[in-house]
Amino acid sequence: MLCSILRNEKISWAHNDAPGIFESLQKQAAENRVETLVYHSLCLANTQNQLPAPVWKHWHAQTRKAIALELLRGKELSDLSSFFNDQHIPMLVIKGEALSCTHYPQAHLRARSDTDIYIRPCDLGKVRKLLRAHGYTISSRPYKARQFNTHRPVFGGAVKFDVHWRLSNHPEYARVLEDSDLWVFAVPLPGFSSTQTLCPVHALLLACMHLAGNPDHDPNRLIWLYDIHLLLSSLTEEELAEFSKCATEGGIQQRCKQIIEKTRVCFETRVPKNILRELSEPEPGRSNTRSLHSSALGLIIDDFRQFGLRGKLEMSLEYLFPSAGYLLNRYGKEGIRWVPVLYFRYLLVGIFERIGSR
Repeated sequence: MLCSILRNEKISWAHNDAPGIFESLQKQAAENRVETLVYHSLCLANTQNQLPAPVWKHWHAQTRKAIALELLRGKELSDLSSFFNDQHIPMLVIKGEALSCTHYPQAHLRARSDTDIYIRPCDLGKVRKLLRAHGYTISSRPYKARQFNTHRPVFGGAVKFDVHWRLSNHPEYARVLEDSDLWVFAVPLPGFSSTQTLCPVHALLLACMHLAGNPDHDPNRLIWLYDIHLLLSSLTEEELAEFSKCATEGGIQQRCKQIIEKTRVCFETRVPKNILRELSEPEPGRSNTRSLHSSALGLIIDDFRQFGLRGKLEMSLEYLFPSAGYLLNRYGKEGIRWVPVLYFRYLLVGIFERIGSR
């Protein structure tokens, strides 16, 4: 039913009066992060008043909250862009934040819990220093996670940013796109002066990698599949061919096709048959060189090359000497007495797991 609404199909609510159907619809919309999007579609069809009053009022209230949050989020992103521009540090706005501006009719319709931005690895130290100078709190381990979280108080709340220096933390996806290509083909972000985002082809690749490369993400969540639907629907034949080429060269074409097929089932997205055939080609076998390149160890080695002397030292310390809090949290223990044992375990098991992982 949610997919039908998002496809703007006419729904006969009179035939959907089974006990609990509207409560289930409300729950599923929340879990799939499409509440405001569904409410928007119902308003366009002028059928929102056919819903039970509690459901209608809930989605109306959620939409008003989303609009208010969007004002805060937009102001904070504008400020952050100015800080970066003043210091001549390039950045790209990516993922949901970017798509809310480029592919959704109104930005608040794209639900998201944070704003993702991408920076060059060589700028990691400067960016962290800049953010602290402007009152941002930084959390997480930036080298190991290949990103870090940051926020600062805004009108009694907080707008969160995820700052990435790799597009993915997964070894097989982190280097599918060359860093230099991201900047060469970047396009302006609508509504924000001097701010850029990924070109549509790269944005679609990232959306597919985001679902395929993170086991913690539900690959069937509608908001992510709807992103892919909008991206696919907006690409020209030449751009679709370029997407297929990039996916094939990166050896992830079949995984991209699986995600696209999910999108087609949900939203009847039109994709040329020749593109689907190209994405169906077998992915390359693993030579020793390719296995190392796509392994956790190979990615760590390449990460190390991205930084100067200070960055190399900080990265080494972060990997070899994790904080007590990190160890206790990772292994689910309490009490400082566990730290020596956990550190020994971390060295013997954790590092070897990364060497052997693919």
